[in-house]
Amino acid sequence: MARLSEAVEYYEARYQAAPGAMRDYHEYLKLVGAQPEEKLLDIACGEGFLLEAARRVGLHPFGVEISPTALQLARRRAPGVPLVQSAGEALPFTDRFFDRITCLGSLEHFVDPAAGAREIARLLRDDGAALIVVPNRHFVGWLAVARRGTEQRELSELLLDREGWTSLLEAAGLRVAAVSKDPWHTKPLPSRARRLLLRWAWHLIPLRWTYQFAFLCRRASGG
Repeated sequence: MARLSEAVEYYEARYQAAPGAMRDYHEYLKLVGAQPEEKLLDIACGEGFLLEAARRVGLHPFGVEISPTALQLARRRAPGVPLVQSAGEALPFTDRFFDRITCLGSLEHFVDPAAGAREIARLLRDDGAALIVVPNRHFVGWLAVARRGTEQRELSELLLDREGWTSLLEAAGLRVAAVSKDPWHTKPLPSRARRLLLRWAWHLIPLRWTYQFAFLCRRASGG
C-alpha cells in the first residue's frame, strides 16, 4: 500500500494551507438530483464544502477522506456530519446504503480507480444516483500548452477520455445516465474580468474537449 501512504502524505501537505472553496457546490447537488432527507456520501470530501452545502438544503451527508487534516477542517465546517477516514476502495458502509454519492475530481487519484468505482456501485441504492467528476485527457487547455494533468498531477493520476471513463464505470457495475461538463466555471477568481472569461470559455468549449467530465451514474440493472 505504498501508493496509498504517498497519497495521504500528499494531501496532508496540501491541506496544511486550506485551499478554500473552489466551486459553487450547489451546482453539484443539482447535477446529482439530491433531495431533502436523502443520505448523501461525499467520497474524498476534503474540507467539507459540499457537506456543508448538502446539510443546508436538508440532506443527511456523510464524508470520507484519507487525510486527517482534511477531516479536521471538515469537522469545523460541517459540525455533526459523520466523517470517516478511509480509502475509497474499501468503504465501511453496508450495501445500497446511500441515495446519492459524489466523488468530485478524486477517482483519478485512487490507488485503484476501478475498485473505487465498484465501491460506489455497491453503496448506491437501486433508485439512487452518483456524480463522478474526472479529468478529460483531451482537454483543449492541455493541448494548447503541450502538457497534461490537473493541478494535482504531482500525484499518481489516471487520465482517460469520455469513452475510457465510461468503460471503467460500466465495468464496475454502474450505468452512465448522462455526461456533462464539470461546472468548474463557478470557481471564484479575484478578477471580475477573469471570472467572465472563465464562464465564456466554459460555455464555448465542446464537451469532447472540456476540462473534466461529470458522469451521472445509476446502478446497472442486476448489479
